[in-house]
Formats: sequence, C-alpha cells, structure tokens
Amino acid sequence: MEKRNNITYLKSKPSIDTMKNFYGEPTLDKNRDRPYVWYMFVMSADGIGSMKEKEYPDKEIGLSGPGIALAHKKHDDKKSSGAYTDFRMLQYGWAVADAVIAGSGIIKAEKDLTWMPSDEDLLKLRTDYGKPLRVLITGNGFNANELEYDVFNSTAIKTLIATSNQGYIKMQDAIKTMPEIKRPTAEIKTFGEKSVDMEKLLKTLKKDYGINTVDLQGGPNIAGQFFKKNLVDEYRLTLSPSIVGSLSSKGEIRPTPVKTSFLPDDLEAMTLKSLGISNNHLLLRYMLDK
Repeated sequence: MEKRNNITYLKSKPSIDTMKNFYGEPTLDKNRDRPYVWYMFVMSADGIGSMKEKEYPDKEIGLSGPGIALAHKKHDDKKSSGAYTDFRMLQYGWAVADAVIAGSGIIKAEKDLTWMPSDEDLLKLRTDYGKPLRVLITGNGFNANELEYDVFNSTAIKTLIATSNQGYIKMQDAIKTMPEIKRPTAEIKTFGEKSVDMEKLLKTLKKDYGINTVDLQGGPNIAGQFFKKNLVDEYRLTLSPSIVGSLSSKGEIRPTPVKTSFLPDDLEAMTLKSLGISNNHLLLRYMLDK
C-alpha cells in the first residue's frame, strides 16, 4: 500500500492490515437499537450496477457486478487488476461483518453464493471471528428448488430467511413437498404481512442475535429500502472504468446501485472518508451524513 495526498494506492491483493486501515473501525453505538450497516457495490462509470443479460452464458457475468468490474479483462488482464482488488475488499467485508444481508434476486442469479471468503487468509479471519449469519430477504418466499441452495443448508454458516407472512406460508407448503434430506436447515422468520419491514429486521438482529455489524449486499431494491429509511451508515463503492449503457440487449433498463427516489430536499448526503486507486479502478468509502 502506498498513500499520497490522502489517496491510497492499492495492490491487487491488499493485506488485511491495509484493508483494515482503509475501512477503519465501525463506530458502534451501544445505545442504538440496530447494527452498524455498510453497503458495498461495484458500478460502471455511467452508474450501472448490472448488465441484466439473463440469457448470457455466464450468469454471474450477465446478471451481477463481476461483468462490469472485469470490463477490461478481454483486452488486457493487467488493466483488470483493480477488479481483483475489488473482490478482495468485498471478501474482507464478508470476513469481518457479523452478518451479511442480501435480497432474493442475488441468490437466484448466483445460486452457489454463501458469502464466505475464498482467499485463505480471509477465510481464516472469518473463522476466527466465529460462525457468520446470512440473512436472505424475500417478501414472496422461495420455492422448493431455491430452498435447496447451499446457503440454506450449510454447516459452516447460520442462515435466516426474513420474509412476510405470505412468504412464510408459501415456503412451508414448499418444504412439505421436499424430500426430508433436502429440506433447508435455515431459520425462517416473518417481519411483516406482505413485505419485510427492514427496520424491524435490523432491530431483531441486534436484540435477538447480537449482531453489531452488517454487510449489506443488496441488490438495488433492498438497498433502496434501507437508504429510504436512513438505515445505512457507510457506502463502499467501486467505480469500474467502463461504459455499459442504460439498456440491456432486450431494451430493459439496467439497474443503478440504489433503487428508490428522493426529493431534492431529502437527498442522502455523504462525506468521503477514503479514496483508493487500484490500476484503473477507484474505491471509495463514504459516511452517510446523519
């Protein structure tokens, strides 16, 4: 790591100490009834978070951030080194957070996700911190096939499915149709009649599960609800040097990092705390102004 003029120049495999210094320690308020939440996202230079190419052969590229972060790979792998830095920083968040929260869209696009680090040193760090909690949010519930995903049946992690009353009924009916050996070990709890109350969810995580820090993985719909209710403390953003365009090949609008709306007087203002450069990629850490 090299630091000049408050800019951190990051290698493609930054050390744990480098990442810890870059992100700092979360400010934990013992009197607050919800955890500290950071939202991490990668987007193109024109503000797009996913290419939304459902029929692309590699779904992980077509439907999620890696396709944008690795935009230069087909031209020059060295130019994509910043994308590998981004992935390591992403893993660091998974390693140190008490819980990772994600929406149903992400796990449906990448069914093998468990949000466990793959780098050995970060996996060890995660192990040292203890067994993590994964929270999957779904207002409508998961079907029987989806409930067989690894994240719902892992011995290495604990998983909570946060759903609505309607979603709970749907999943209980689905579980009855599944062979007993394939039934999910995940806990299922309700946080609303037709949709998930995010504020209630966070308060429950703090009170009943002892969760102090949350890595919010989104996607944009979930993130929008968190931002709208002022439930995000920190925004970690990687800017990929690529132009994606606002429309998919099918003419669908591609998502931005946060799907919601604010009036001019209600915009979420932020303060830049850290700025990192890794080859062509920018890594930014903002604190939400409260």
